[in-house]
Amino acid sequence: MALSSIKSLLNRTLKQHGIAGGVEAARVVEAMEQVLVEKWGSIAKSGIKVKFYRDKAIYLACASSVLAQEVRLYEKSLLKELNGKLEGQEVERVRFVA
Repeated sequence: MALSSIKSLLNRTLKQHGIAGGVEAARVVEAMEQVLVEKWGSIAKSGIKVKFYRDKAIYLACASSVLAQEVRLYEKSLLKELNGKLEGQEVERVRFVA
């Protein structure tokens, strides 16, 4: 019997049970939180909440319009850094929710 890597076994099992999309979305959300903290530190922790990931867009809630404008200003560089952290997953835009 050939040995399989844990990564391939995990990916196959997640797909079989239909939860692979949710796991990928959670990875994207976590990576975006890291990118925001690296950029703005404690301001990001208290003022920007990563809500969810869907259809190649990451959804954020900002405590103020000033923070939202700051994120919008750095959107391209944030997405470039985020996509660099992800393997094969590409986020194309940032959206804001209340």
